[in-house]
Amino acid sequence: MKLTQRKSFRYGGAAIGLTAAVVAVVVVFNVIVSAIFSAVGEKLDMTADNLFELSDTANELLADRGDHENQVTIYFMADRDQLNQPASSGNHYSDYSAWGMKYIVELAEELAERHSYINVEYIDLNTEGNKIKSIVGKAYYESEDRSFGVTSVLIDNYMPLLDNHGDIVYNDNTGEPQEYWHNYRLYNRNSFYGFNSSYYATSFKGEYRLISAILSVTQRVAPTAYPTAYFITGHGEAVGEYEIGEENDDYGSAAYLWNLLRDCGYQIRKIDLQYEDFDHTGNAVAIIFGPETDYISSDSSNDGELEKLQKFTETSGNSLMVFLNPGIRSLPKLEGFLEETAGVDYLDAKLKDDGSAGIHVDGYGLVGSRAQGSDLLSQRLTAVDGDEKMIFRNTRPIRVTDPSKASAIYTVPASSYADAGDAEQVKTGDALLTFSTVSEGSYLLAAGTTMLAHSNYTDRAEYANREVLVAAMGLMSGDDSAHELSDKVIPNEGLNITTAQATRWTVILSVALPSVIAVLGLAVNIRRRYS
Repeated sequence: MKLTQRKSFRYGGAAIGLTAAVVAVVVVFNVIVSAIFSAVGEKLDMTADNLFELSDTANELLADRGDHENQVTIYFMADRDQLNQPASSGNHYSDYSAWGMKYIVELAEELAERHSYINVEYIDLNTEGNKIKSIVGKAYYESEDRSFGVTSVLIDNYMPLLDNHGDIVYNDNTGEPQEYWHNYRLYNRNSFYGFNSSYYATSFKGEYRLISAILSVTQRVAPTAYPTAYFITGHGEAVGEYEIGEENDDYGSAAYLWNLLRDCGYQIRKIDLQYEDFDHTGNAVAIIFGPETDYISSDSSNDGELEKLQKFTETSGNSLMVFLNPGIRSLPKLEGFLEETAGVDYLDAKLKDDGSAGIHVDGYGLVGSRAQGSDLLSQRLTAVDGDEKMIFRNTRPIRVTDPSKASAIYTVPASSYADAGDAEQVKTGDALLTFSTVSEGSYLLAAGTTMLAHSNYTDRAEYANREVLVAAMGLMSGDDSAHELSDKVIPNEGLNITTAQATRWTVILSVALPSVIAVLGLAVNIRRRYS
């Protein structure tokens, strides 16, 4: 009998043909679906938590930013093909490869597809470095501290100069805008991810980071002025000069708060009120961050620091943020000013947890209890997930002395108590964080710790520190903010193996294993035939 006439051959041929047909159908279906999604400008996000899918909130926040000829460009410092590595829970903070850039790139491309004023460009620094230099300036671009590379992301808005009414200033001779200028934010890849205590990636906060950056570079609340944040110095405050995206593990520094304010569109300045005065009226915030010595009142010839603060807060649109440490209790003039102006009294106590609800072994990390207030900040915080904890580390309690001005946002938990040796008895209802209306359009946010904005808490998806602070900043500046955009958890669903290991397993599973099965099948067939 001929081979082609044998039943086994016909059955085997039919099986092979059916398998080939199924594979062909799957391939064709994949091509068709990909073509359809490409044609309509959509991506099919197959990640577990929709890591690069834009939320409705994100699109709503960006919808009105096409005014005043905003031209936002998101620059990546490598070829598109180099930025195709996903993120996993096995990625480490100190690994400077291109891991995780895929999610940032695809999210940026999605933004560009949905909003006409947003563009994405990929820069070869060897041949196109001058384009980046023109944005950040020659001095910074050529400095030893510059950090442009495969994990860099630059968000730039090239916008025209506006007048006091918010209208474009045109050149009388040419009819073109008189001047254009760059307003930018520069980040590295790590700024788009949250990390655990071992510095392994746990969450993707790309939507928050990109949206807040675009909001900040396009923000124009007052016609010609971006909101300004003044860090007050001269009293031993741990306030330095921080680069955008820089984070400092020094518990006493203001690095993360500094950059969080940048995210919200603030221009940052330092000011010593003993020798300077505020030159900004309206749409500004002054930050009192861990002073070690008291403020000075006026003398016969000049206004003192407290008088300058008083005038500052009496101007609508100017607000205060106060972060005091429990170890410094010799600030009677400053604390008296805060009680008179904002209705809050800092108590002489340091709080400790009894061990039932603490997050640190030493007991000095507290989980605040959310208060149900009716103030403006509490209303804004309705979007913050109630399961997210706000952490207060090394903190003093605050008592609301004038409810007509101040409200408690978070209160002292039942599991905490005043540390031994403190005279003041902490009461139920005392606050960890307060928000006051100082005057029309002017507010004060007060906390008894300088660690509220530390990255240990603001970079973790399960904590609400960042959301609360950003909501307060958006309220103070009178503009939208990205505080409603939550982090997305990176699931631990993959194998943490190298490319070489992946190649070996591919060969084993796709070539070696099928070959072994084929040989075994052939041996069984031969034995059955001749037995």
